[in-house]
Amino acid sequence: MSQVDSAKLLYAVLASDASLVAEVTNVVGEDVVLDMYGPPGLPTEWAIRKGFFFLGGGGPADDKGPIGKETFDFYCYGDDAAEARSVYRKLLACLSRKKHARLTIDGETHIFQYSQKLSGPQDRTEPTEGWQYVFCSFMVHFIETTLP
Repeated sequence: MSQVDSAKLLYAVLASDASLVAEVTNVVGEDVVLDMYGPPGLPTEWAIRKGFFFLGGGGPADDKGPIGKETFDFYCYGDDAAEARSVYRKLLACLSRKKHARLTIDGETHIFQYSQKLSGPQDRTEPTEGWQYVFCSFMVHFIETTLP
């Protein structure tokens, strides 16, 4: 058993949702790119299109049981506000009240227990690039260690 990397677990949960993956898969030049990123965020060479990234915001300490709880902030982008909202809706459909998922990552079994929306959607504009995006946050619950 090992300690769970919560961002890696959340990425696996998101990547297992075919509808969400289809929404943020783009053709860039001759490449097909999955524009879904965990920490540290968007690649520096990224250009505006449908996609999102998430960052961990920490969570409450709980010494009563082996359940991890962590807040994640999501930044959903599109070529315009409507596309950003479309990405948000797919993310919401994937995570809203999502319950129990058992995933194998790098040969270890992880348990994602529950997620709930904490805030959003909030329509925003990046101050430097002028890109439109939708901000939201979710609390995710998971078993802190992998299963044997």
